[in-house]
Amino acid sequence: MKSDEEIMEILEAFDLTQSYRDAAELAAVARTVRTSLTNP
Repeated sequence: MKSDEEIMEILEAFDLTQSYRDAAELAAVARTVRTSLTNP
């Protein structure tokens, strides 16, 4: 489970990039989480 801080970091990265994949890279999210975000 992600902490509130990690979730906010991911959301801020998405806000900046408008791309789940780019946001995941910026926030250094694990590949499994990236896959979940990009393939709902």
